Amino acid sequence: MRVLVVLIVLLLIPQAYAAIFVDSSTGEEVTQGVVRLEYDGMAQEFLLTDASLPSETTDGLLVLVGGGETYTYYARLPAGPVPAAIIMHPGGLLMGELQDSTNNLLVEKNVLVSCGAVEERLMSDATGRFRIFLPAGPCTVSASAGDYAGSEDVIITQGEVTSLDLIIDRGVAGNGSNLTWLLWIIPLLVILVVLLMWKPKRDWKGPKPKKLEKHFIAEQHREALKEKEELIVDELLLRGGTCRLSELRTATKVPRTSLLRCLEGLEQRGLLVKKEHNGKPVIELVKK
Repeated sequence: MRVLVVLIVLLLIPQAYAAIFVDSSTGEEVTQGVVRLEYDGMAQEFLLTDASLPSETTDGLLVLVGGGETYTYYARLPAGPVPAAIIMHPGGLLMGELQDSTNNLLVEKNVLVSCGAVEERLMSDATGRFRIFLPAGPCTVSASAGDYAGSEDVIITQGEVTSLDLIIDRGVAGNGSNLTWLLWIIPLLVILVVLLMWKPKRDWKGPKPKKLEKHFIAEQHREALKEKEELIVDELLLRGGTCRLSELRTATKVPRTSLLRCLEGLEQRGLLVKKEHNGKPVIELVKK
């Protein structure tokens, strides 16, 4: 029974095996150095001659080969079965720091690294720093924080550490356009509000036109009024019985001579009176 339990446990544990490491640039086997494996939350180091790899991983596998200050080869494998021959790329370590324009460290921000056909995504840590192994050659590192972004070109040298201070201080294009749009729309809204609230100043502060609330003598003689006289009386009634002469002429569009003649006739019949207010003529209907 004990032997059976041991066999079952061994079957459940991923088995390790020796692997061959091949230089992608030359096609030759790498035979010297130290191997570091990072997978499934674990990290292990061996001499290359003693290296053994798991047969399978659940979170992917990072393989580093080299020695000294950093490693000279790297391979990043997806989750799943691990091949017996690992293609190793000449590479180096990039160590970076994200800062804003006032040298404040930017924590937990997205970082994108593009090295030709290879793209890697990561985040700055709680101190604003990041580190990643990359293929040797030119790479572009970019990051963003809110409305700002920044990018920098670097050269990764095999077996060396490359340091980078990435400054995030350039306005993002899309947000800049939105800001420009807002700078235009806000003044337009202010102008619209002012126009809606503005009222023309009245030269004469006499009675404002209002609904008919009182009765006038002219209403009893409507049938005897001529066409222009009726037009004048109707306009006066709409304005509450009182109107400036100039406003009456504008509203009725009756020529000045005809208007004065009609007003004189209506005044003689006792239907309206002419008065002055602040030196300007005013016409009033006579109340009952």
